[in-house]
Amino acid sequence: MVRTGSGGLSREIDALVEISRAIASGLYLEDVLRLIVTVTANVMDSKICSLWILDEKEGRLKLKATQSMSEAYLKERSLALGEGVVGTVALHNRPMAILNVLESPLFKEKELARRERLVSMLSVPMCIEQRVIGVINCYTSYPHPFSKTEREILSAVAQQAAICIENAGLMETLDMDEILRLVLEGATKNIGFDRARLYLVDEKRNILECKMAVGMDAEEIKGITLPLNREDSLIARSIFERKPFVTADAKRDPRVNPGLRERLRLHSLVVIPLLAKQKALGAIAADFAEAGKTITSEAIDSMMVLAQEAGEMVE
Repeated sequence: MVRTGSGGLSREIDALVEISRAIASGLYLEDVLRLIVTVTANVMDSKICSLWILDEKEGRLKLKATQSMSEAYLKERSLALGEGVVGTVALHNRPMAILNVLESPLFKEKELARRERLVSMLSVPMCIEQRVIGVINCYTSYPHPFSKTEREILSAVAQQAAICIENAGLMETLDMDEILRLVLEGATKNIGFDRARLYLVDEKRNILECKMAVGMDAEEIKGITLPLNREDSLIARSIFERKPFVTADAKRDPRVNPGLRERLRLHSLVVIPLLAKQKALGAIAADFAEAGKTITSEAIDSMMVLAQEAGEMVE
């Protein structure tokens, strides 16, 4: 599976050097992790390479980076420590190779594997001084017994990725998630909205993604994506124009995305952009589940304060 032939070994060395340079470059951690999985997928000739981080407080591993462009694979998800291949590798701090994931009782995401045509898998823990902080995986689209060289290469990548994550303090961003959740809960518990959602701009995919939601239907809402197009939704319009928008009747407002309107059964809605140093990072949206409720100017002012706090956290 590792690319061979003239210059084969130097290709692997070059890949590790490229990863090392990225770690030292001062790039945002998200960009470094994406580069790591992209370079790794290339040198290992993998269909998908993915990187999972252990949330020690929750005891769950969360998908943080992949070079895959598949919407199904990019969907935010997590596995408990000890659950599935990824959770087992993290729990026991041992690599694992599987010839056919569909035949492995340990592999949990068989439907996803069928859709993405994933067959063989190599999973390696990422460690700092024997403390597991995550797992990196490579998948092929055909049966492949992983060689000792391939295991060593992925282990070397995993070690560099672990150093990168530890140095950048990725584990601390989990605390940021908790703070952002408190900000959103301010919209529901303090201001009185039934639901609140945090949308962030993904410039590379040209979309808005709902990264967090609280209140009614929170789990169903999280992960919703919208085109990053001013004319597509009130949320995108708020981001492009860098100003709040309020609608008293989302069902009749043509600026509201029709798919989102039907899926969330929207009535009155407020959207506030997230700004940091004049850059629009995303937006907070909040609404009432019942028709006829009025969004007051005081509620809008309070939402703008929350959005400012969230913008500072995200930036």
